[in-house]
Amino acid sequence: MYRECLLAVASRSAVRRFVLRHAALLGVDRFVGGSSVAAAVAVARRLNRQGVGATFDVLGEDVRDPEAAERVRETYLALLDAAAAAGVDAHVSVKPSAVGAALSAATAYEHLERIVARAQARDTYVRLDMEHSALTDVTLELFRALDDRFPGRVGTVLQAYLHRTPADLERLSDRPRRFRIVKGAYREPPTVALRRRRDIADAFWRLATGALAAGHHVAVATHDVALRERVLAWIRLRDCPRDRYEWQTLYGVGYAELLRLAWAGEPCRIYVPFGEDWYGYVVRRLAERPENLALVLRAWVRG
Repeated sequence: MYRECLLAVASRSAVRRFVLRHAALLGVDRFVGGSSVAAAVAVARRLNRQGVGATFDVLGEDVRDPEAAERVRETYLALLDAAAAAGVDAHVSVKPSAVGAALSAATAYEHLERIVARAQARDTYVRLDMEHSALTDVTLELFRALDDRFPGRVGTVLQAYLHRTPADLERLSDRPRRFRIVKGAYREPPTVALRRRRDIADAFWRLATGALAAGHHVAVATHDVALRERVLAWIRLRDCPRDRYEWQTLYGVGYAELLRLAWAGEPCRIYVPFGEDWYGYVVRRLAERPENLALVLRAWVRG
């Protein structure tokens, strides 16, 4: 209920204008790793020094201007070059809608193919982010096509709250692949997605352990400490090799808990978004956990 209400309120134009006007006062930069490629690489370098990898996301989605989609592609190419030059442990995540999926799947594929080819040349890989459910099919189709073209250089995201996801995992388990498992952050109807937090947590556990059992590389992406411990217990019971999984959190959220895992020798990575088009991303982060909204409100009161 909290998530649904916040997403509904945030969709109002007056609320959007207020948040954009007072971003600094509200502490929005807590969730965003700067506005430039250089700033993002600096964040990755800082994380690496503490034993944590990074995955970069150029903020922006639902791009419907061909030139804007090209600009996003070029930013990713520059980012991959800069990260390689800096020698940081990082890969990139791309939303298909940011590179023109709303224009056509062919447009998105053309841009993604360029990005993945550059990632391969820089000895890293690309994750296709998952967005709202209307884009699930096209995202998985792009993923399969790119993974066939560049084996092992492409991953995608599976959202535990979608009713369809167990079947998607089964269809994609014909060979080992790369998956990030998340709960899901978009506003979806109950016919499409689970609503109760306990049901979503149970679905997440089944999805993460099922993907590991099927032989995939799995990024377990959650700030739910109890859920993370539940997955970790399964991993330890089966003596799962550490090169088969990693723990992920979002920039600005739950870093202390992740750092404890990294210091214990567990593979860890932080999702680092950057850029100017941050509103939709930050709203989803606030909607995920009341604690995130509390951080922003405290920053506003102190300001």
